[in-house]
Amino acid sequence: MSELISPDAVHFPTDPGYDPAHSGFGPVAAEALRSAAQSEHCTVGIPDTEVGVSVVAAELTAPATQSLIGALRNSDFVEVAAGDGLITFTRFDIGGIHDVATAYVFDQNIWVSSLGGGTEEYAIRLAHVALENIRAAN
Repeated sequence: MSELISPDAVHFPTDPGYDPAHSGFGPVAAEALRSAAQSEHCTVGIPDTEVGVSVVAAELTAPATQSLIGALRNSDFVEVAAGDGLITFTRFDIGGIHDVATAYVFDQNIWVSSLGGGTEEYAIRLAHVALENIRAAN
């Protein structure tokens, strides 16, 4: 029996030539990511499963942030009121190889996404851990 890796223990960068904008993002999110001032991406595989989670952190321009938030509010994403001052959206898709939970968390112009297997709560937690690490580094 294997243990799941704690989200705060994950530090596996993906291939440097990989463009995360091609990985499960809609057109507005992909464009926001491509126009970001800076971004980082990593993917984690959960041991002994076929499930992985991708996390992207990006510093967006103010117009890209507003455009993406507006698009999310007019989509099938659900805005979550977490009471932490962050803007958070989630979506859960059933099907394919496995179900996919997505969380987008915004702290002003910083956008962190978590996309992959697991629950919406796990996706939100993973995005929050990434955001906490960004804050600690800056």
